Amino acid sequence: RAHGAHHLAQRWAMAGGRENFEAAAKLLGLAPRSEDRTLVIEGLSDAFEGGKIPELPAELATALNAHIASKLDTDLALGVKTGNAASIPKALAVIRDNKATTANRLALVQAFAEAGDKRVLPVILQIFNGPRTSPVRQGILPLAAKFDDPALPAAVIAGYEARFSQTQPLRDAAHRMLVSRAAWAKLFLAAVDRAEIKPREVAPDVVRQLEFYKDPEMDRLLRKHWAGVNTKLSSQEKIVEGQRIKRLLATPGVAARGKDLYTQRCAACHTLFNEGGRIGPDLTGYERGNPDFWLLGILDPSVEIREGFGAYTAKLKDGQ
Repeated sequence: RAHGAHHLAQRWAMAGGRENFEAAAKLLGLAPRSEDRTLVIEGLSDAFEGGKIPELPAELATALNAHIASKLDTDLALGVKTGNAASIPKALAVIRDNKATTANRLALVQAFAEAGDKRVLPVILQIFNGPRTSPVRQGILPLAAKFDDPALPAAVIAGYEARFSQTQPLRDAAHRMLVSRAAWAKLFLAAVDRAEIKPREVAPDVVRQLEFYKDPEMDRLLRKHWAGVNTKLSSQEKIVEGQRIKRLLATPGVAARGKDLYTQRCAACHTLFNEGGRIGPDLTGYERGNPDFWLLGILDPSVEIREGFGAYTAKLKDGQ
Protein backbone atom coordinates (compact mmCIF):
# COMPACT_ATOMS: atom_id res chain seq x y z
CA ARG A 1 0.00 0.00 0.00
CA ALA A 2 2.76 2.45 0.93
CA HIS A 3 4.60 1.79 -2.32
CA GLY A 4 1.44 2.16 -4.41
CA ALA A 5 0.20 5.41 -2.84
CA HIS A 6 3.55 7.13 -3.18
CA HIS A 7 4.18 6.04 -6.77
CA LEU A 8 0.65 6.66 -8.01
CA ALA A 9 0.81 10.24 -6.72
CA GLN A 10 4.27 10.70 -8.21
CA ARG A 11 3.23 9.30 -11.60
CA TRP A 12 0.10 11.43 -11.88
CA ALA A 13 1.96 14.58 -10.79
CA MET A 14 4.77 13.94 -13.29
CA ALA A 15 2.22 13.44 -16.10
CA GLY A 16 0.60 16.77 -15.21
CA GLY A 17 -2.63 18.22 -16.52
CA ARG A 18 -5.99 18.80 -14.88
CA GLU A 19 -7.17 15.19 -15.03
CA ASN A 20 -3.99 13.78 -13.44
CA PHE A 21 -3.85 16.44 -10.74
CA GLU A 22 -7.51 15.79 -9.88
CA ALA A 23 -6.75 12.06 -9.63
CA ALA A 24 -3.90 12.84 -7.21
CA ALA A 25 -6.24 15.07 -5.20
CA LYS A 26 -8.82 12.25 -5.04
CA LEU A 27 -6.11 9.83 -3.89
CA LEU A 28 -5.16 12.28 -1.16
CA GLY A 29 -8.80 12.55 -0.08
CA LEU A 30 -9.11 8.77 0.14
CA ALA A 31 -6.05 8.40 2.37
CA PRO A 32 -7.48 7.13 5.72
CA ARG A 33 -4.57 7.99 7.99
CA SER A 34 -2.11 10.86 8.33
CA GLU A 35 0.74 8.46 7.42
CA ASP A 36 -1.05 7.64 4.15
CA ARG A 37 -1.56 11.32 3.37
CA THR A 38 2.16 11.84 3.95
CA LEU A 39 2.97 9.13 1.41
CA VAL A 40 0.82 10.84 -1.23
CA ILE A 41 2.29 14.26 -0.51
CA GLU A 42 5.85 12.90 -0.62
CA GLY A 43 5.04 11.33 -3.99
CA LEU A 44 3.97 14.76 -5.25
CA SER A 45 7.13 16.31 -3.83
CA ASP A 46 9.35 13.73 -5.55
CA ALA A 47 7.56 14.30 -8.87
CA PHE A 48 8.61 17.94 -8.93
CA GLU A 49 12.22 17.37 -7.88
CA GLY A 50 14.55 19.13 -10.32
CA GLY A 51 11.93 21.49 -11.73
CA LYS A 52 9.44 24.23 -11.02
CA ILE A 53 6.21 23.17 -9.33
CA PRO A 54 3.18 24.11 -11.50
CA GLU A 55 -0.10 25.59 -10.33
CA LEU A 56 -1.99 22.87 -8.48
CA PRO A 57 -5.63 22.36 -7.47
CA ALA A 58 -6.39 24.04 -4.16
CA GLU A 59 -6.55 20.81 -2.17
CA LEU A 60 -3.16 19.63 -3.41
CA ALA A 61 -1.55 23.05 -3.04
CA THR A 62 -2.77 23.38 0.56
CA ALA A 63 -1.53 19.91 1.50
CA LEU A 64 1.81 20.40 -0.22
CA ASN A 65 2.35 23.79 1.44
CA ALA A 66 1.60 22.27 4.85
CA HIS A 67 4.10 19.49 4.10
CA ILE A 68 6.70 22.06 3.11
CA ALA A 69 6.08 24.11 6.26
CA SER A 70 6.78 21.01 8.35
CA LYS A 71 10.08 20.43 6.56
CA LEU A 72 11.47 23.95 6.30
CA ASP A 73 14.53 23.07 8.34
CA THR A 74 15.37 19.97 6.29
CA ASP A 75 14.07 20.68 2.79
CA LEU A 76 14.44 24.37 2.04
CA ALA A 77 14.97 23.60 -1.65
CA LEU A 78 11.42 22.29 -1.95
CA GLY A 79 10.13 25.44 -0.28
CA VAL A 80 12.08 27.62 -2.71
CA LYS A 81 10.68 25.80 -5.74
CA THR A 82 7.10 26.30 -4.51
CA GLY A 83 7.70 29.95 -3.63
CA ASN A 84 6.97 29.34 0.05
CA ALA A 85 7.30 32.73 1.72
CA ALA A 86 9.01 31.40 4.84
CA SER A 87 11.57 29.38 2.85
CA ILE A 88 13.00 32.15 0.69
CA PRO A 89 14.80 34.27 3.36
CA LYS A 90 16.06 31.15 5.14
CA ALA A 91 17.45 29.74 1.91
CA LEU A 92 19.15 33.02 0.99
CA ALA A 93 20.72 33.14 4.46
CA VAL A 94 22.16 29.63 3.99
CA ILE A 95 23.60 30.54 0.58
CA ARG A 96 25.28 33.61 2.10
CA ASP A 97 26.66 31.62 5.04
CA ASN A 98 30.29 30.70 4.39
CA LYS A 99 30.09 28.18 7.23
CA ALA A 100 27.29 26.22 5.54
CA THR A 101 28.34 23.21 3.47
CA THR A 102 29.08 23.81 -0.19
CA ALA A 103 26.63 21.05 -1.16
CA ASN A 104 23.74 22.69 0.71
CA ARG A 105 24.50 26.13 -0.68
CA LEU A 106 24.66 24.84 -4.24
CA ALA A 107 21.47 22.81 -3.84
CA LEU A 108 19.61 25.94 -2.82
CA VAL A 109 21.05 28.02 -5.67
CA GLN A 110 19.94 25.24 -8.01
CA ALA A 111 16.43 25.37 -6.53
CA PHE A 112 16.23 29.11 -7.20
CA ALA A 113 17.54 28.56 -10.74
CA GLU A 114 15.03 25.79 -11.46
CA ALA A 115 12.21 27.99 -10.16
CA GLY A 116 13.48 30.95 -12.19
CA ASP A 117 13.44 33.00 -8.99
CA LYS A 118 15.70 36.04 -9.43
CA ARG A 119 15.71 36.89 -5.73
CA VAL A 120 18.91 34.85 -5.51
CA LEU A 121 20.79 37.10 -7.96
CA PRO A 122 22.06 39.64 -5.37
CA VAL A 123 23.51 36.76 -3.34
CA ILE A 124 25.16 35.22 -6.42
CA LEU A 125 26.69 38.59 -7.28
CA GLN A 126 27.86 38.97 -3.67
CA ILE A 127 29.69 35.63 -3.98
CA PHE A 128 31.08 36.54 -7.42
CA ASN A 129 32.41 39.85 -6.08
CA GLY A 130 33.47 38.48 -2.71
CA PRO A 131 36.83 37.36 -1.30
CA ARG A 132 39.50 35.97 -3.58
CA THR A 133 38.84 32.35 -2.61
CA SER A 134 35.36 30.88 -2.44
CA PRO A 135 34.76 27.11 -2.64
CA VAL A 136 31.18 27.63 -3.79
CA ARG A 137 31.94 30.03 -6.66
CA GLN A 138 32.90 27.36 -9.19
CA GLY A 139 29.72 25.38 -8.58
CA ILE A 140 27.49 28.44 -8.88
CA LEU A 141 28.79 29.45 -12.32
CA PRO A 142 26.78 26.91 -14.39
CA LEU A 143 23.67 27.61 -12.28
CA ALA A 144 24.02 31.35 -12.78
CA ALA A 145 23.91 30.78 -16.54
CA LYS A 146 20.20 29.99 -16.18
CA PHE A 147 19.48 33.65 -15.40
CA ASP A 148 19.49 36.10 -18.30
CA ASP A 149 20.91 39.04 -16.38
CA PRO A 150 23.75 41.20 -17.78
CA ALA A 151 25.14 41.83 -14.28
CA LEU A 152 26.32 38.20 -14.10
CA PRO A 153 28.75 38.13 -17.06
CA ALA A 154 29.84 41.67 -16.19
CA ALA A 155 30.83 40.53 -12.68
CA VAL A 156 32.75 37.50 -13.97
CA ILE A 157 34.67 39.48 -16.56
CA ALA A 158 35.40 42.40 -14.23
CA GLY A 159 36.71 40.06 -11.52
CA TYR A 160 38.19 37.42 -13.82
CA GLU A 161 41.87 37.84 -12.99
CA ALA A 162 41.35 38.19 -9.24
CA ARG A 163 38.52 35.73 -8.60
CA PHE A 164 37.96 33.37 -11.55
CA SER A 165 41.41 32.42 -12.86
CA GLN A 166 43.12 30.68 -9.93
CA THR A 167 42.63 27.10 -11.16
CA GLN A 168 41.88 25.50 -14.50
CA PRO A 169 38.52 24.01 -13.38
CA LEU A 170 37.44 27.44 -12.13
CA ARG A 171 38.53 29.09 -15.38
CA ASP A 172 36.73 26.43 -17.43
CA ALA A 173 33.52 26.92 -15.45
CA ALA A 174 33.73 30.69 -15.96
CA HIS A 175 34.39 30.29 -19.69
CA ARG A 176 31.49 27.86 -20.15
CA MET A 177 29.11 30.16 -18.32
CA LEU A 178 30.19 33.14 -20.43
CA VAL A 179 29.70 31.35 -23.76
CA SER A 180 26.30 29.86 -22.82
CA ARG A 181 24.43 32.87 -24.26
CA ALA A 182 25.16 34.79 -27.46
CA ALA A 183 25.23 38.21 -25.78
CA TRP A 184 27.54 36.92 -23.04
CA ALA A 185 29.75 35.16 -25.59
CA LYS A 186 30.40 38.50 -27.28
CA LEU A 187 31.56 39.93 -23.94
CA PHE A 188 33.79 36.88 -23.47
CA LEU A 189 35.41 37.33 -26.89
CA ALA A 190 35.89 41.04 -26.25
CA ALA A 191 37.75 40.14 -23.04
CA VAL A 192 39.91 37.70 -25.01
CA ASP A 193 40.60 40.43 -27.56
CA ARG A 194 41.70 42.77 -24.75
CA ALA A 195 44.08 40.03 -23.51
CA GLU A 196 42.17 39.74 -20.23
CA ILE A 197 41.48 36.05 -20.96
CA LYS A 198 44.29 33.98 -22.53
CA PRO A 199 43.21 32.04 -25.65
CA ARG A 200 45.53 29.13 -24.77
CA GLU A 201 43.58 28.57 -21.54
CA VAL A 202 40.25 28.17 -23.33
CA ALA A 203 39.20 24.54 -23.77
CA PRO A 204 38.34 23.24 -27.27
CA ASP A 205 34.68 22.60 -26.40
CA VAL A 206 34.32 26.29 -25.48
CA VAL A 207 35.70 27.29 -28.88
CA ARG A 208 33.26 24.89 -30.57
CA GLN A 209 30.39 26.43 -28.60
CA LEU A 210 31.37 29.84 -29.98
CA GLU A 211 31.39 28.45 -33.52
CA PHE A 212 27.76 27.34 -33.14
CA TYR A 213 26.52 30.94 -32.96
CA LYS A 214 27.43 31.60 -36.62
CA ASP A 215 27.93 35.29 -35.85
CA PRO A 216 30.22 37.20 -38.28
CA GLU A 217 31.93 39.28 -35.58
CA MET A 218 32.40 36.25 -33.33
CA ASP A 219 33.80 34.28 -36.27
CA ARG A 220 36.29 37.08 -36.97
CA LEU A 221 37.58 36.98 -33.40
CA LEU A 222 37.68 33.17 -33.47
CA ARG A 223 39.89 33.28 -36.56
CA LYS A 224 42.06 35.95 -34.94
CA HIS A 225 42.70 34.15 -31.65
CA TRP A 226 42.31 30.48 -32.56
CA ALA A 227 43.46 30.50 -36.18
CA GLY A 228 45.54 27.36 -35.68
CA VAL A 229 42.83 25.46 -33.85
CA ASN A 230 41.07 22.87 -35.97
CA THR A 231 38.66 20.78 -33.96
CA LYS A 232 38.49 18.13 -36.73
CA LEU A 233 41.57 16.48 -38.22
CA SER A 234 41.77 14.84 -41.62
CA SER A 235 42.59 11.12 -41.80
CA GLN A 236 46.20 11.87 -42.70
CA GLU A 237 46.51 14.45 -39.92
CA LYS A 238 45.27 11.88 -37.41
CA ILE A 239 47.95 9.40 -38.52
CA VAL A 240 50.71 12.02 -38.31
CA GLU A 241 49.55 13.32 -34.93
CA GLY A 242 49.18 9.77 -33.56
CA GLN A 243 52.75 8.94 -34.59
CA ARG A 244 54.02 12.15 -32.99
CA ILE A 245 52.30 11.36 -29.68
CA LYS A 246 53.63 7.78 -29.68
CA ARG A 247 57.17 9.12 -30.03
CA LEU A 248 56.56 11.41 -27.07
CA LEU A 249 55.22 8.52 -25.00
CA ALA A 250 58.58 6.78 -25.33
CA THR A 251 60.00 9.45 -22.98
CA PRO A 252 58.81 9.54 -19.34
CA GLY A 253 56.49 12.47 -18.68
CA VAL A 254 55.47 14.52 -15.66
CA ALA A 255 52.35 13.00 -14.12
CA ALA A 256 51.26 16.20 -12.37
CA ARG A 257 51.24 18.14 -15.63
CA GLY A 258 49.37 15.31 -17.29
CA LYS A 259 46.70 15.48 -14.61
CA ASP A 260 46.37 19.23 -15.12
CA LEU A 261 45.90 18.68 -18.84
CA TYR A 262 43.36 15.92 -18.21
CA THR A 263 41.45 18.17 -15.82
CA GLN A 264 41.33 20.95 -18.39
CA ARG A 265 40.50 18.92 -21.49
CA CYS A 266 38.74 15.74 -20.34
CA ALA A 267 37.37 15.89 -16.80
CA ALA A 268 34.45 18.15 -17.67
CA CYS A 269 32.84 15.15 -19.40
CA HIS A 270 34.64 12.02 -18.16
CA THR A 271 35.20 10.46 -14.74
CA LEU A 272 38.52 8.85 -13.79
CA PHE A 273 38.91 7.34 -10.31
CA ASN A 274 35.71 9.04 -9.12
CA GLU A 275 36.80 12.50 -10.26
CA GLY A 276 35.23 14.39 -13.17
CA GLY A 277 31.95 14.77 -15.00
CA ARG A 278 29.44 12.19 -16.19
CA ILE A 279 28.52 13.51 -19.62
CA GLY A 280 30.72 10.85 -21.25
CA PRO A 281 31.63 7.29 -20.21
CA ASP A 282 33.59 6.59 -17.02
CA LEU A 283 37.19 5.95 -18.16
CA THR A 284 38.40 4.14 -15.03
CA GLY A 285 37.79 0.63 -16.34
CA TYR A 286 39.29 1.12 -19.78
CA GLU A 287 42.67 -0.29 -20.89
CA ARG A 288 44.90 2.67 -20.13
CA GLY A 289 48.06 0.88 -21.27
CA ASN A 290 46.88 0.65 -24.89
CA PRO A 291 47.89 3.89 -26.68
CA ASP A 292 46.22 2.92 -29.96
CA PHE A 293 42.82 2.72 -28.26
CA TRP A 294 43.25 6.06 -26.51
CA LEU A 295 44.70 7.91 -29.48
CA LEU A 296 41.73 7.01 -31.63
CA GLY A 297 39.36 8.36 -28.98
CA ILE A 298 41.41 11.51 -28.41
CA LEU A 299 42.04 12.44 -32.04
CA ASP A 300 38.54 11.53 -33.24
CA PRO A 301 36.22 11.52 -30.22
CA SER A 302 33.09 11.01 -32.31
CA VAL A 303 34.32 7.97 -34.26
CA GLU A 304 32.47 5.70 -31.83
CA ILE A 305 29.89 7.01 -29.37
CA ARG A 306 28.50 4.58 -26.84
CA GLU A 307 24.73 4.31 -26.62
CA GLY A 308 23.36 6.82 -24.16
CA PHE A 309 26.22 9.30 -24.59
CA GLY A 310 25.20 11.12 -27.76
CA ALA A 311 25.64 14.90 -27.62
CA TYR A 312 22.97 17.44 -28.55
CA THR A 313 22.95 21.21 -28.76
CA ALA A 314 19.71 22.75 -27.49
CA LYS A 315 18.75 26.39 -27.82
CA LEU A 316 16.36 27.40 -25.04
CA LYS A 317 13.62 30.00 -25.33
CA ASP A 318 15.40 32.23 -22.80
CA GLY A 319 18.43 32.52 -25.07
CA GLN A 320 20.72 30.03 -23.33
